[in-house]
Amino acid sequence: MYRTFYKIQLLAVVLFFLSVPLTYSQQDGVIQDERPSIDYTNSLQQSADQPSQISTYDETIGNSNGHTVTNGGSLTLPFSEGFDGGNAIPDGWTQEVVNGPLWQVINGAGNNYLLFRTDEQFATGLVTRLVTPPLDMTGTDTAVLKFSYANPWRYYNFYYYQDALIVKYKAALDDQWTTLKTFNSNVTETTEVTIVLPNPSASYYIAFEGVANWGLGVRLDDIMVNEGVKITTGTEGGGAIYPEGQVYVPIGSSPRFKVRSFYHFRISSLLVDGEPIAEAGDQTVYYYTFPSVNTEHTIMASFVYSEEYTVTAVAVPPEAGSVQISGDLFYNQTIELDAWESGTRYHFSYWTSNGDSISAANPFYFVLKSDTAFQAIYKLVDPALTMPVYEGFESNVTLPDGWKQELINGPLWTVGNGNAPYPPQAYAGNNNLVFRSDNPNANGIFTRLVTPQIDMTGVNTPVLKFYYVNAEYFNTVAHQDQLTLKYKSSYYDSWTTLATFNSNVTDWTEVSIELPNPSPTYFIAFEGKSNAGYGISIDELTINEQQMEGFFITAGAEGNGSINPSGQVFVSAGETQQFNINADNDYHIYKLLVDGGAVAGAVGESQFTYTFPSVSAAHTIMAYFTANELSVTVDVVPSEAGSVGIQGELYYGNTIKLWPMTAGDQYVFSHWTSNGVTIGTEIPFVFVLLSDTIIQAHFSRLTGIENNLSEQVKVYPNPTKDNLYIDLPTDALVRVFDLQGKLQYEATLPSGTRMINLSGLNQGAYIVKLQFADEVVTKRILRN
Repeated sequence: MYRTFYKIQLLAVVLFFLSVPLTYSQQDGVIQDERPSIDYTNSLQQSADQPSQISTYDETIGNSNGHTVTNGGSLTLPFSEGFDGGNAIPDGWTQEVVNGPLWQVINGAGNNYLLFRTDEQFATGLVTRLVTPPLDMTGTDTAVLKFSYANPWRYYNFYYYQDALIVKYKAALDDQWTTLKTFNSNVTETTEVTIVLPNPSASYYIAFEGVANWGLGVRLDDIMVNEGVKITTGTEGGGAIYPEGQVYVPIGSSPRFKVRSFYHFRISSLLVDGEPIAEAGDQTVYYYTFPSVNTEHTIMASFVYSEEYTVTAVAVPPEAGSVQISGDLFYNQTIELDAWESGTRYHFSYWTSNGDSISAANPFYFVLKSDTAFQAIYKLVDPALTMPVYEGFESNVTLPDGWKQELINGPLWTVGNGNAPYPPQAYAGNNNLVFRSDNPNANGIFTRLVTPQIDMTGVNTPVLKFYYVNAEYFNTVAHQDQLTLKYKSSYYDSWTTLATFNSNVTDWTEVSIELPNPSPTYFIAFEGKSNAGYGISIDELTINEQQMEGFFITAGAEGNGSINPSGQVFVSAGETQQFNINADNDYHIYKLLVDGGAVAGAVGESQFTYTFPSVSAAHTIMAYFTANELSVTVDVVPSEAGSVGIQGELYYGNTIKLWPMTAGDQYVFSHWTSNGVTIGTEIPFVFVLLSDTIIQAHFSRLTGIENNLSEQVKVYPNPTKDNLYIDLPTDALVRVFDLQGKLQYEATLPSGTRMINLSGLNQGAYIVKLQFADEVVTKRILRN
């Protein structure tokens, strides 16, 4: 098994995607060729007038390549050559060396191909012709040549060096060569070419003339000559089909046609042999492939003008603000909606359309498919609290008026009497705040409780005081919840952490924190995080301006670790204060600064305790962490199928991206596994590195058009209203996602025509992913 192994500070992998099995890297302005080196020492150097011919065709050869040989020594049609029979030019082919290198057979990770190039720097006009055996086209009305090629240029010192491929023919051995077509532009991906051959004869020769100009070489593969089949294309304005007109292709080939609409048009219908292709409707670009043609076909496209649509967006209520609409109001164009506010009494909340909530993003982007109406919903800002602030949570058994909960993934804050067994009752009065999850497996689920807006106009040193309990629960594993205090000076600011409390506190304990950056629009959040502890209780909250007999110690942690307590920690004069520093898993302390000076004993430790004795002044303590090094190993299955690029720094907690790259066009990426379990099909595959990791990238081999499931799967009608039908050649896992990647439907369906009901989905575009045994097919649908 082929294994790619990446270790230590991999900053980025720059991917250069080529569908041909050639790779290039650029260094100091020069593209370095990483293909197999070729020895040209045996290449013949001759004058252009007297080319040297080698590997002369022997009329006594048999049919070693599977071709039928006539009595005259010519091969009959169909003729095909993929150069996979070995490492030498096939029998019967000749090379006419003018002054260039030889054509070579290169092994391209599973399938061979021809390569013509020179390593002679700044070479110009080095020519060698590769000539087929004689072909007997007797009785052939229309012969067609088909082949695949690539011809990338070389960039060096601000110049481009481009090789050329010239296709020629002659109808008899003693005739002069006649040029059919020249290819001298930069082609980095494998490209298929079809040429109608003139003047068919009983002894026909085709030459592939390479012209080396110090480019990166001409690649040639999958040559086929056969009787031609006509495919007639046509359009009715508003777009085009490529190739166009009456196109001749060899019998047995599988040509692909591109249907493209012009600006402000879209495809209204696509007829193949008179039958409509449903999934092409309303697309702006569509590809259709004929499988193994042996009779004439037609492909006809019509287009419809995408008239200008209407987009309306209003503010609710109208006095709250206004909406700005940007974009070209035509079909398939991206439109931007931006909600603006009028004054400070209202703030934007979310967007609705047809009564459905669709997004809270501002600005909001969507793709225009029809006349559309939106509403920007605004919320009234609650009246601000004025200083001093007091809340004992005694008014009723619900949260006080104006307090809001930002639910992330945890339980709600509630009002209760104590939180038995810790604490058994409220600190004062009958009620207190409680945050607790009864899920014994809770791990990091949290919810923020936010005060109403607080007007601190004229206040210089506001101080927050409250009492709290946060008891640790012991079973087989210790479970400790966490309370984090945050603030922001205005509604649209991001939250800033003031202090974090994640140690075992079983009795009511007072907290005093000086609030920074007071403003007329101040908010405080109590963020509870449940880790299956006994829960967090809060009581007797006050915010006031006052002098305090003591000093603040500013404590903070940067990176993957914590310091407890943290934030602005108030310490009474003469008291001792201890701080516990803990690195996360696979991290360690690399710097601990106390009042700007380094504490040497902490470096390299995962846990450390620092104590301030007899505090008589303000202090600072800051902890910094760095990650232990990890590794990522990717196995490619099968080994010859391709390779995988890794992007990201290989440290604990970093995001890593894996990019599969196929070696040529014989394989397609299938899925990812780890420890024998399928973990995804995404490209790229993104995960957070938490330990040394081994992943397998699986590729599937494509052996023919009949194995290309994408061509066999049909999804219709498209657009659809309620019911969507899918023709499945084999069993498949069917999933439907919206454009934000949220899963809307999932089921494993057996082969045959299956129906899924989409009536519960909103109008708009969706992605259908069909996971077969070794291939993933993706389709795009529209629900109207």
